[in-house]
Amino acid sequence: MNPFKFFSRFTISEAHRIWVVPLAYLAIALGTYMFTSADMSAWTVRGSVETFDDLGNTQEWGDFATLALTIFGASVMIRLAVTLFDFYRVNRNPGTRISSDYLLWVLACYVLGALMFIFMTLVIGWIAYAGFGFDADSVTAFISSGDASIKAFHHAIPNLINLPGFIAFILIYLVWSLLMYGIHYLGHVSRLYWLLAHRNHHITTILTSGSTLPADFSFPLNWLYVIVQGLILVTVSKLITENSTLIYFLCFAIFYFSLEQFNHTQSFYLPIKNSRVFRFFCRLFVCGPYHILHHSSKPEHQMVNLGGNSAIWDHAFGTFCELPGEDKDPSIGLTHQPTIYLSSFNVIFSGLMQIGYELWHNKDFGTRMKILFGHIEYEPPVSRNFLVDYAARKGVEQHKISPVHQTSG
Repeated sequence: MNPFKFFSRFTISEAHRIWVVPLAYLAIALGTYMFTSADMSAWTVRGSVETFDDLGNTQEWGDFATLALTIFGASVMIRLAVTLFDFYRVNRNPGTRISSDYLLWVLACYVLGALMFIFMTLVIGWIAYAGFGFDADSVTAFISSGDASIKAFHHAIPNLINLPGFIAFILIYLVWSLLMYGIHYLGHVSRLYWLLAHRNHHITTILTSGSTLPADFSFPLNWLYVIVQGLILVTVSKLITENSTLIYFLCFAIFYFSLEQFNHTQSFYLPIKNSRVFRFFCRLFVCGPYHILHHSSKPEHQMVNLGGNSAIWDHAFGTFCELPGEDKDPSIGLTHQPTIYLSSFNVIFSGLMQIGYELWHNKDFGTRMKILFGHIEYEPPVSRNFLVDYAARKGVEQHKISPVHQTSG
């Protein structure tokens, strides 16, 4: 058996659904638990020079820190339950039931992405060792630990003022939310970042945690952003305070993730939209149905609701969009829902292949600069869209991405 077949196109019979769906549930459960725990931990410490372990050692907050950590653990389990319930609600309806082909395709994309991360980490570690004399293990450990590693450099940053912890938290949060808005904006403006990192997140036409690829699922682009963001936030934190902000970020992470868990749960779009309380808080942080609207396939929604954890910058830069009045879910996917070739290899590498193809076939220096640094709408004289055009160009309609299983009759 060809070991790479798992990453190629799928034409699996729905008769195999009896083992595909349990596999999907298991993958979703494990992925949700690991990613949520990691993300909430990272959000807690990202704007501070402290580490997550410091929460258990601090005397300042005492029992409150213990209570917050308990709620933190409960939040992870609640998110897991919501994610599985959303996936169940979608699949129990014959009109929205996700096909076995699509479920295995998503799983293959996750596996291939993880393998690419491991491969690139080892390659960069080897290059650092062979070319610059760095210890390869140290380099790979630095990459794997993400922005936590940069906290070791905070001692070199001076402290200019010593603001109270809560005031410092507000200022750091504003800087952080601007950085998150900026990288999301870049993902929809820069053709390089869109093709290499962000486009895959918008492919699916049904939003569930079991059918949506992670945002910026690319290495090393997203890793570089995390490092730069961490350096900026640690620098700001050290400059303005020597007081602990950890407990404030923990409480914010718990509160925000209780709303953010609905960002990719389309079955909750209308219930939350019609709930005055939930809608009010989701509007403040551009999450839940407001983020689902950002995934709309309509052209007018391409550049709306870009905030990562705040609506402030969407309002400031004119990209905030209120929910439409109609009582139905928005259509989801890439603009106009184009035909896409159902292959994880094609999806993971299509952006890189397109950039390489364009650079090879367009010899003009100015054109090459626009290929790398131009606007998302720029099209060079010679181009080939390996993601969108492939199925239509080859005339293989059966390979069109169609998450919903089409029942006969």
